[in-house]
Amino acid sequence: MEIRRNAALLFCALAPLVCGQNAPPSPAAAPAPSAAPSPPWKSKVTQLVETGRYPFSDWTMEIILSALYAADGRWADLDQDETFAQSMVETSFRIVGLPQQPARYAINALCRTAQSALMAQRNGSFDDIERLPPFSRLAAANLTRLASAWRSDGHQGFKQEWAKVFAPGWEANRSKFEGRPKVEGGPGDSRENAIRVLGAATDGEGIATEYNYIAYLFGRSKKEWNRSKQSLTGPDPSGHRFDVLEINLTSGGQRTLFFDITDFLSKQDILGSKPTAPN
Repeated sequence: MEIRRNAALLFCALAPLVCGQNAPPSPAAAPAPSAAPSPPWKSKVTQLVETGRYPFSDWTMEIILSALYAADGRWADLDQDETFAQSMVETSFRIVGLPQQPARYAINALCRTAQSALMAQRNGSFDDIERLPPFSRLAAANLTRLASAWRSDGHQGFKQEWAKVFAPGWEANRSKFEGRPKVEGGPGDSRENAIRVLGAATDGEGIATEYNYIAYLFGRSKKEWNRSKQSLTGPDPSGHRFDVLEINLTSGGQRTLFFDITDFLSKQDILGSKPTAPN
């Protein structure tokens, strides 16, 4: 674990050189991250990646999770200072290939990847896991702002936007992004017993919640299960519509799950991107 952590810190320091060919036009060189504390470095993120059904075997997810904690204003949970938190965010931009795609798409992918991974780990209840920064609407909005500035104006633009995002009194913005989807009902083997997705702000968030719930139940996409078929039903007599997902389990067998998506159907995505789902 200590070797993996040192590798992560080394990558942060060398990322501007290693990924220089992918850097935005004429960015100012980013400073090296803050020095790591005396080992072992144990933070809430470290606990997340080391526990659960499928502990992560590399440092990439630890950096992504650290970036989401930082964007949610919770860098104290990293047991690091603000400068280190900034370096995690900038490194995460390179990991998701931000220079090659619009910021909102890259951040959408980053958040969904982290969400699915944490749900597959099942290190707590579904509701408890949804309280973590990868599911925070504030973290997603902040990351999108920071990514747009970084993509346009490099490190200096990122620093300037960070100062705006976390200006004194920024905590008041958290109330504007409160709330999260929840699932009710089930077990989902028919329309009558459908899993209801409620409280999603957008269709993208709602669809992500469906796949997050599948990950919570069955594990990692493309490892413990694969999507076989997905279809949207027409409205039933009461006006409800259902997303029907068929998955194949790598351990054998197939499952069909009915999700009642009436509550969020046709809501515009907060990040301006099309809803995404695992293959």
